[in-house]
Amino acid sequence: MELIRPQIRGIIRDAVSQYGVEEVVANKRFEMVNYVHEKMAEKLQENGLILVDFVLRNITFTPEYAASIEQKQIAEQQVQQAVFVVQQRKQEALQAVETAKGAADAAVIASEGAAKARLIQAQAEADSLKLIQDAIANNPELLTYQYISKLAPNINTMLLPSNAPFVFTIPGVTP
Repeated sequence: MELIRPQIRGIIRDAVSQYGVEEVVANKRFEMVNYVHEKMAEKLQENGLILVDFVLRNITFTPEYAASIEQKQIAEQQVQQAVFVVQQRKQEALQAVETAKGAADAAVIASEGAAKARLIQAQAEADSLKLIQDAIANNPELLTYQYISKLAPNINTMLLPSNAPFVFTIPGVTP
């Protein structure tokens, strides 16, 4: 026992010093146990002993040290939570920007479409007016015909002021 206990303590202290507290307690525990097992087997073999098995059951810290580790973990979790909240806010801001860009693009597209539709409509109106102008220029009587055809069918007489430049003869009406 006088040989084994100091050797074990020294090897375990060396092993623990190579790892952080979180690693010893959490994910590197088995790696540390394997290290301790190998080093103890070597030391014991030097003294003619054979290590059959090594079990690391309970790792304890002083209450003050355990409390400080817990406080550190809580602080780290709070930092991670704050980072997560910041990332979430950034993502929400990016979504708002993209939504606004989409709405702006849609408004531009709608305005361009309305402008093109108005241009097409204006061109159609201009073409229509040009056709009417050509028809009247080639057939001046067409205007008189259009005027008369728009009158109610039962009008037989039409009074015009004496200074009116219009003189219409209504076909089928006898003076």
